[in-house]
Amino acid sequence: MNAHPKIVLAGSVNSSYQTLKKLHEHNMNVVHVFALHPVKSEQVSGYKDLKILAAELGIPATYFRDINNAEVVQLIEREHVDILFVVGLSQIVKASLLSAPNYGCIGFHPTMLPKGRGRAAIAWTILKNLTPAATFFKLDRGADSGPILEQIPIELDSNEYPLTLIEKIKSTIDVALDELLPKLKEGKMNPKPQDHTKATFLGVRREEDGYIQWKASAEDVHKLIRASSHPYPGAYSFVNGEKIKIYSATLRPEFTGVSGRVIAVEQGNPIITCAEGAIELGEIQSSQPVNWKIGMDLEL
Repeated sequence: MNAHPKIVLAGSVNSSYQTLKKLHEHNMNVVHVFALHPVKSEQVSGYKDLKILAAELGIPATYFRDINNAEVVQLIEREHVDILFVVGLSQIVKASLLSAPNYGCIGFHPTMLPKGRGRAAIAWTILKNLTPAATFFKLDRGADSGPILEQIPIELDSNEYPLTLIEKIKSTIDVALDELLPKLKEGKMNPKPQDHTKATFLGVRREEDGYIQWKASAEDVHKLIRASSHPYPGAYSFVNGEKIKIYSATLRPEFTGVSGRVIAVEQGNPIITCAEGAIELGEIQSSQPVNWKIGMDLEL
């Protein structure tokens, strides 16, 4: 690979934003940025408009809706781009785009690949106590299956929320790119194949998957609340027919009672019993204030 490769970045979220900042910090030869169009922002949790940052950095930028659009491929071929970074984008890169850069595409995933391939990695990491990571890898025709270029694990806290994990990922992206970018700048790329026999896979998550089953253990309910919290839509339940969104909670193992019932109210916060233990609700959103009372039942 040539030294000082021509680079293009495509993305839509915090990890994309952080990568672009780091590329600029290392004086990499970034010739263009593809930013997911704001009309698509409602479909992306934690959306970041990369065109704004690109303008601040003096880098040409274009909005896109579909990364595989012919105009994207044509620009990469016309500019003789060496590497396309695709970071923080759920769209699958098709063969025509994969083959457009001279030395391929580099992707990012926040798990210890080959474990945790797929969608909604941050939410699943919290739900299943997976090991998060900053992993940069060469894209191939599979899903998160290409050879690894740089990988640094991250410690998952027992009370982790998406926003705190995202901050850890951002800082670890910096560390990973501080290792990777000087190599790329010298024209060096040393991808290491993944062990596909150890691969695990994560499925897509939807807003309705945040529905709380109060017959589950308090620990599982607590994980669901944390995994669904900001910037995601929130876990939810119903009380007196009204939907409430729940963004934070605390385990209260000293309480035992009927699943889904308010067993106590402390400083305005309801404590709701589960199959094992209880949960004290913290940040709540609802269309109107809830007058919490002991004995109230939430929808099971």
